[in-house]
Amino acid sequence: MENIESSGKVTPTLFVGLGGMGSKCLKSIWTKIVNDPKFDERLKGAVQALAIDTDAGQLLELESWSNGLIKTGLISGFDKQGYAEQLRGNGPYDQDEYFTQWCPYDYEFRGGGAAGAGQIRIESRLAVYHECENKAPTGLVATINNAVKAMYDVQRGFTNFDVRPQVHIFFSVAGGTGSGSHLMMAYLIRQAFETQLSGRVPFVTANIVLPQVFGMVAGENAPGIYANGYAALKEIEHHMKLASNSPLVPEKLEFHYNPGLKRSSTYVKTPPFDLCYLLGSPGGFRLGGKVGSVSTVAADACYLNLFSPISVTVDSDKDNYEQHWKALYPIELGKQYSQPGYTPLWATYGASVYLVPAKEIANYCAKKMASSAINRTLLMNDPDMVPAGPARDAFNDKPSPEKLKKMSEKDRKEALDKSFCDRLRAVADAERANEVEGSSPSPLRSAEESYASSIGEWDRQMEAWKAEMTKVAKDQGTLVGPKAEQLADSGIMGWLSGAGKSRKEKAAKFVQEKGDNIVSRLDRALADFFNDQDIETLGQRYFLLQLLEGREVDGYAGRWGKEQLVPGSEKVKAALTNNILGKGQQEKVKSMDASMTPEEGGWFGGDDEDSGAENAAAEAAKWVDEQVEAYRGSLADQQLYAIGHALAGIAESMLDNFRDLEERGASRGNEIIADCNAILRHGGEEANLFQNDVELLSDPNERRLWEWFFVDKCEMGDAKLADSKVQELISRAMTEPVEEPGGGRRPPESSEVIDKALELLEAAAYEQVKKYTVGSGTPGDRYEHGLTMEEAAILTQVYMNVEAAQGNLTMSDALRKFGKKMKADCEQDEGTRTALQGMIGSQIARVFNSAAVLEAFDDTAMTGQVKDLRICLLACHEDYLDGGILSDALASQMRGVSPLGGWHDRKKIIVYNAVIGAPVYCFPRAVELREAYNEIRDIGIKELHIDQNFRDLDDLDVNARLAKLREQDEYKEKPEFARDLAVFLTGVLSRQVRLDDTGLWEAVNEYTSHVPGSAGTFAFNRKLAPNRIGAVKAFTDLSNDPDATVRRAWYEPVRERFNAAFQQGGEGMETELGRNLKLIHQQWGDRILEMKMAHASTNVEAVAEADGRKGNVRDHVKSLGIHELHELEICYGALERFIQSPFATTDKKPSLPPGVTI
Repeated sequence: MENIESSGKVTPTLFVGLGGMGSKCLKSIWTKIVNDPKFDERLKGAVQALAIDTDAGQLLELESWSNGLIKTGLISGFDKQGYAEQLRGNGPYDQDEYFTQWCPYDYEFRGGGAAGAGQIRIESRLAVYHECENKAPTGLVATINNAVKAMYDVQRGFTNFDVRPQVHIFFSVAGGTGSGSHLMMAYLIRQAFETQLSGRVPFVTANIVLPQVFGMVAGENAPGIYANGYAALKEIEHHMKLASNSPLVPEKLEFHYNPGLKRSSTYVKTPPFDLCYLLGSPGGFRLGGKVGSVSTVAADACYLNLFSPISVTVDSDKDNYEQHWKALYPIELGKQYSQPGYTPLWATYGASVYLVPAKEIANYCAKKMASSAINRTLLMNDPDMVPAGPARDAFNDKPSPEKLKKMSEKDRKEALDKSFCDRLRAVADAERANEVEGSSPSPLRSAEESYASSIGEWDRQMEAWKAEMTKVAKDQGTLVGPKAEQLADSGIMGWLSGAGKSRKEKAAKFVQEKGDNIVSRLDRALADFFNDQDIETLGQRYFLLQLLEGREVDGYAGRWGKEQLVPGSEKVKAALTNNILGKGQQEKVKSMDASMTPEEGGWFGGDDEDSGAENAAAEAAKWVDEQVEAYRGSLADQQLYAIGHALAGIAESMLDNFRDLEERGASRGNEIIADCNAILRHGGEEANLFQNDVELLSDPNERRLWEWFFVDKCEMGDAKLADSKVQELISRAMTEPVEEPGGGRRPPESSEVIDKALELLEAAAYEQVKKYTVGSGTPGDRYEHGLTMEEAAILTQVYMNVEAAQGNLTMSDALRKFGKKMKADCEQDEGTRTALQGMIGSQIARVFNSAAVLEAFDDTAMTGQVKDLRICLLACHEDYLDGGILSDALASQMRGVSPLGGWHDRKKIIVYNAVIGAPVYCFPRAVELREAYNEIRDIGIKELHIDQNFRDLDDLDVNARLAKLREQDEYKEKPEFARDLAVFLTGVLSRQVRLDDTGLWEAVNEYTSHVPGSAGTFAFNRKLAPNRIGAVKAFTDLSNDPDATVRRAWYEPVRERFNAAFQQGGEGMETELGRNLKLIHQQWGDRILEMKMAHASTNVEAVAEADGRKGNVRDHVKSLGIHELHELEICYGALERFIQSPFATTDKKPSLPPGVTI
């Protein structure tokens, strides 16, 4: 097993979660994997996840949460009992021996379509069995195959095709689903690798959660789930023996795991797992054994192992130990009793992390900055904006939502506007009354003063637009007065009805177009005006209210107020109805036209008359030009008032938005504040990425000090978001149209304004604070590494000290008063340095204590025979070890700890512990489940095993097993053992007892009617033991079975045959059975002599010790039969005692029935 990302490539890895607990572990580790920055580029695809459960809702939630990246397999509800009856051959169906081999004939499954296993393990096995017959693309086998194949997508350049793939299976042995399905799933996964990937052999690791984890919630069910756990562990250990090189272990075990491929899925030759990690919550575990916590901590340790250099060191150490892990322990079981011992393939691990969650601190600060900006600048929803006193009381005096609901629409608006203005003025008046020379006005005062300081500029903007429109009328509309010559020819009235009329219409058209153009961009122009005048959102609201009110100030007469717009526009309209000339000018026009006409003097006419007409024309042209100029101004005024009306409409719309923001936004603003507080309490993804961690920038009670960091760096320091940037982003949120699905655009609603502003502000604030937390990443830059662990440790001490001295001061005032000195004290003051070292030492000690392995381990049970691997690694940046404020505290914990080289992370220190390569009996909490197992088994209230042949598997308690073997020793010295051996051999000779294909003795039921199922046709063979003495004892125990059906099926037919031959005592030795017993005795004697001679000439034990591989040694030992010698001598002596007369003489050479193995 290698690091997942060794050599720059990604090892194909499959994570599997079985049942509820397995799914929790899977979700926890997948959370860490997808948060890896390299996930999309490197890990995605090569790393796969698969969840198997009976809960469809849980699987759908998991699939949705992971965006489909976690594949799921549903073990759906079905009529289990009906399905079992079908397989048993009841009704029109044939009996399925692939099923009846493992399923008890009399077990009744849960009826109907009940989902789940009901904490009964065999129910889960049947569910998996049933699902394996589903050949659809969504079936279980197809789902597993697809997950396995997906790891080897050749399109992904980072997948390492040259290394052994890894599989990590998470499950609990307490309940039903995971506890009953793990063996089948392990072998189905191995089969998938073989069939889908040309025989690739994965390294399969089991991560097993023990039942004690559920003790606090199990209640009365505790004995049942404890018994489940013990049964499951016995079955796992039974199959794990296939990894050993012991001659006492068969080459294969019968286990039916895939009915869809019966021929290739009947026997197993490899262990289900390569290594089994036991996970629990031993005493002293600081999380107190919470169920959710254990799943998370287990995922933590697994993730830290696989996705860091830790695994490289672990694997390197393992290579030195694995040669010892092929043997079975304790050794005396094999030497003294010819019994297979226990595999040293069990392990446990634990890890803890010391970190500064810089990314989440940055997220918190960004959200806090955005929250503060929105609540202050947009919503005026922060009571702390105003210092304590009458001004704050006035600021917080606003109509209640209940009161507003009872008002009419008009009254509600007026109440909101009046309250807003009153609150703003109260704060501004109080601030002006107590103004300190040189101080800057507060945002609220600036908002209140915005109108007085900026309305003149807006009025000038309106006048500038008027000038533009007047110019358009003159230049583009060509509305200019006539020349004197034109008037002399046509007169004023003639010009007005001719050229003047056409020019007037043309000018009116161009001026209106210009006015419409200004109106079309008026909202943008208003936003630009607010930005140029540095009027923030609250000031904008106040400005617009005063504008519409027509408040007069500093020479501005309030002409753009709503009350002034109507009469002003009516006045202009009236002026324009009188053509170009003003009202009542007709008589003057007639007089001027008459003066421009020369009198006909005949002989008496002269130059004086002509000169007078020309002067009159010039005067008329000048007068008309003045009238045209005034008319151009009126045209511009008309559009200007149209702009004023449009402005009022925009203002009303914006004010409606402001009012809506005030009413609805208050609750949203409170939600944003609550979100910030929630992050402070619970942390974000990075802070919660590891359950078993200790955070810097937290006090001894694990209360985060992020708010102090925010005030220090983001309110008072360089990470502050500039006011101009805040205003720019909020204005953008308020004015940026919302794209409709159909392609249209509309103004944003209040909720959309808040959400958009929050989004924009958070993004900008995060970029602002990033270099002070996460780091700039620029080599050589002062902020390259951001907030390091050393800096975070100093700030932790500083903030705690400032908080202790704070008194009634605000956080910012306390930091201003004490912060600089206390930061210096961390370097210069001995007492402060001592406190700092004590704080760091306490935290680091907690880290090391919390990294204890997740399951209690008793090394006294090892008896010095097993060479287990103890690992304690420290992943820490070398700068923290070689010097600095962390080094002393780390040095005090380094006894027995190996530092991990090449660790470059300055924001995280990891302590990893593991015990690998121990027998299961070295884990006392696994063995302590035995009492509940025996209790439930003796009562018989439920089936504990997933296979009827697993009921008599070896005990996990090595002391109990040795005691039982000592009893067996005593038993074989008793006279009844000789008789029981003879009865057993009677069964062997009659083929009612035999060695199966795996090397296990079994009692054969040849007569199916002896064990009636529901239809009277069911039968199966009863597994006994792998050795003769154990098989004799197990077969004899059948005679005392309380179930008469069992006695009749296997024991009584053999005993009747024996009794028939020996009813006359010693004369029975002359019967065929007696002669065969004597022949067995003779052949055993010959075999014993042969083995002793072989043992004398070959030092097999030395060969076995030097070569840890499974094949040659086991075959050699088996061929010599040395492992049988002790047992065979005992059986030889017992059979000799039974035979009380010499062999009968016969001329024919005696022989046993053909094919009999004795």
